Amino acid sequence: MGKNSGHEDAFPDDGLKDLNDEEIDVFIKFVQAAAMMKKGLEPGENRDFICPACGGTAHAGRSGYNGHLHAGCGCCGLSLME
Repeated sequence: MGKNSGHEDAFPDDGLKDLNDEEIDVFIKFVQAAAMMKKGLEPGENRDFICPACGGTAHAGRSGYNGHLHAGCGCCGLSLME
């Protein structure tokens, strides 16, 4: 993107470079667990699953509007939104 593209604030890279391999692996496991939950969810449904990062209860939901996955763990704070 060009210097004046206007997207610099939309995709900040600070923080990403500070993740270590273990943190990235934990997040990938969380994404995989949430994706497995999506396979069994109808649009508009929600379901709990065990967070692979901390062992707490995480929640996965599939949007009734577009079918996208939203997941988050209230214990360790990992989350994703498709």
